[in-house]
Amino acid sequence: MVAGRPIPILITGHHALLADTLATTLETRTDLDVAVCALDTLREAVERHAPRLVIFDHRHRASAATTRLGVLRNDYPTLRTLFVGLDIARDADVLTHASAIGWVSSRSSLREFLHVMHHALTHSRSEGLLCCGHAGRELVEQIQRRAARQRQEERSTTLTSRERQILALIGAARSNRDIARRLNLSEHTVKNHMSRILRKLEVKDRHTAMTVARRRGWLEEAVPRPVDS
Repeated sequence: MVAGRPIPILITGHHALLADTLATTLETRTDLDVAVCALDTLREAVERHAPRLVIFDHRHRASAATTRLGVLRNDYPTLRTLFVGLDIARDADVLTHASAIGWVSSRSSLREFLHVMHHALTHSRSEGLLCCGHAGRELVEQIQRRAARQRQEERSTTLTSRERQILALIGAARSNRDIARRLNLSEHTVKNHMSRILRKLEVKDRHTAMTVARRRGWLEEAVPRPVDS
């Protein structure tokens, strides 16, 4: 962060009116450069504004939105996400999935929100989850336990050498037909391998599978040579 330069902050969420209201409040501060975007254009907005912090107004459960945030965090590891209005008792997994830096209850005051937001700009995830207001210690510990279990599951989940080869070829923009030819397999077998990969990694598409595999260091082996026809 450069001294004297406004800090870029991006606000998004399910309710445009609430996001705009929050942005109007923050725009009174000269040390912040505030932008608002719809969830559908979140990635483009992150690329355009390079925000230090993304504030996500989350007033109801929306797995598609939180999945999008999780994928975005994989692509931008330094991105910080602060959730507002989340029902933490019901949706604690959302914070873990999106690697949130903190959350603010919908019952918190503006002063409490600004306090958490200020610390979210410099806080390290290793220091724990930022929270305020009516957050109970047991709920915060619940999230930390879930995160620890998730890390353990990631360490225990692995791919076979064949599955890693297929992912490496997908990363090289190869089609199922090309992968089948290069590995001397049928296309049906390649599709079955891909389905198992998605189930193991608990993701829904190839792009996310590639992101997870790279993060865990599973794609270091060489891409196999083409099979002579």
